[in-house]
Amino acid sequence: MKGWGITLIILGIGSFILPAMNMQFALISIFGEGNEAGVGVGFIAIGALMAFVGSRQ
Repeated sequence: MKGWGITLIILGIGSFILPAMNMQFALISIFGEGNEAGVGVGFIAIGALMAFVGSRQ
């Protein structure tokens, strides 16, 4: 679970960085254009929760 959490955090951070280079993850782009920031925040929040719970087990 910790590994998936870290993966989601990386995807969330990438969703903020990649649009500056006119790129985007295919997974993020399915949520529609203009929603990258919201999806990125959601991925970071869910990933942090998963990483935290995974490290506690």
